Amino acid sequence: MNPGFKEKTMKKTILLLICGILICLAPIAAQQNKPSVQDIIKEYLGTPHSKNYDENRLRRLHILSKLQSMPNEAVYEISLTLNKTENFVQRVELIEVLGKLATPESANILVDLLDDSEVKIRRQAIMSLRLLSSRIHRSGVVNVPKGPDFPPKVEGIVPVLIKAADDEDGNNRILALFALTDTRDSIAVVELKKRLNDPNEKVRFKAACFLTEFNDSLGLPELEKKLLKLRNISPDEEFTYYFDAEHLIVSLQRITGVSMGKIPVVPDAISSFKGQEESKRDYDKLLKAWDSWLKKNKDKSEYFTK
Repeated sequence: MNPGFKEKTMKKTILLLICGILICLAPIAAQQNKPSVQDIIKEYLGTPHSKNYDENRLRRLHILSKLQSMPNEAVYEISLTLNKTENFVQRVELIEVLGKLATPESANILVDLLDDSEVKIRRQAIMSLRLLSSRIHRSGVVNVPKGPDFPPKVEGIVPVLIKAADDEDGNNRILALFALTDTRDSIAVVELKKRLNDPNEKVRFKAACFLTEFNDSLGLPELEKKLLKLRNISPDEEFTYYFDAEHLIVSLQRITGVSMGKIPVVPDAISSFKGQEESKRDYDKLLKAWDSWLKKNKDKSEYFTK
């Protein structure tokens, strides 16, 4: 055999062995270079935190997103950090990331925060608990899956959300009802019906809307009140006018099976002035149409289920 050929073959063999060793060592090296939970938290705390929504928020959330690959260690470190930091923005954002760490320990921390004295701390805890307990993929209030589509990320949160639905802050109660609705649990219906007697008009309206996702029309009187209100005030008088109109119309569609036309995108979500004006005109037409329809048909039992 040609000596030169043997030498070349041996060199190739050695090169392949070296490459194989390097490939095997690469994950170990990568693991060694991977930042620890403590490093990530330290980097996060060192980033400017002036207010909840500022130019540094995306950077802060990107840093925190690294924790999702090691949830158990992250939850422990976050619990320690929450006990030490007094920065309000940091506390809110750390509570926010707990909703993306699907562990029972994360849920336990959030449950404890429902007793916090700060309204916004409790609010963020409710929003994070919703992520852990939801059983549907929701994108707004119009095309909502009937569900449930999948198990909750953490079991046993429904009773906690019922407690949150009794929060002293009306907006927090609404968020708790939102979270309860997304659990698709039959117990949620009981709480939604209870909230039809809430002292807050906005809570009553949202409870009525959410009930329609369970094909329940018990909240129809509240839907009628909202329709009457929207028909008698200027959109400029209420910031949530078109969002409420959207939720009202889709709720009426659900419990009647009747459509007065396509529900447009709310004007606030449209960039062009022309599009905004068209949306406003369409909403005005739909509200008028529903007003007329309900006056003629609200007592016809075949249209409503309870």
